[in-house]
Amino acid sequence: YSANEILRAATELVKEKEFEIALEGFERVLGDIGKSDSQLVEPALMGKGEALLELGKKAEAAQALEAIFAKNPRTGRTVKIASLLSRTYAELASEEPDADKRRELFNKSVENMNIVRKYLKTNEGRAVSDVGVGKIYELKAAAETKFGNAQEAKQFTGDAIGIYTLLIETGDSNDAKVRPHLEVAFYRCIDLLIKGEFWVD
Repeated sequence: YSANEILRAATELVKEKEFEIALEGFERVLGDIGKSDSQLVEPALMGKGEALLELGKKAEAAQALEAIFAKNPRTGRTVKIASLLSRTYAELASEEPDADKRRELFNKSVENMNIVRKYLKTNEGRAVSDVGVGKIYELKAAAETKFGNAQEAKQFTGDAIGIYTLLIETGDSNDAKVRPHLEVAFYRCIDLLIKGEFWVD
């Protein structure tokens, strides 16, 4: 099989959530690639990063994804890569016991989400990025709960609720592409209100 065929197969395996097999494919493409196939490096690295993230290998995922921006800061895959990096850094941060390192990782997550928001100007894009920001705040709250800062945990939960509420109030429910994200925001908002006992707020 050619590198291009392996890449296509690995990409389909990601869609089927067969991440371990997909990762093998992406690594084979990156290992066998020749000069004539240099255009395959970027999608293979992106696929590798996504597969690693789904397999819980977050630090390796960040390394693969950052390598794309290092080689091509203006890549046409910016939104996808930044979205994956935002999630990767947020999940890394949520597991980091050191407060300063945790803050640094969350800042990287926000920076990448801001890149996503910069490019996604449509109503759907705004809904996608708002849900992404809400999830970052949720992970921040979970991290502070885990590492013993209840006050900050409640603040971040409130921030997540605020983001979701704003999207629910201003998002276009008549837009079929926006509606699924409004539903996510609604259910996440209700869940946080109940778990956080935000009855007075």
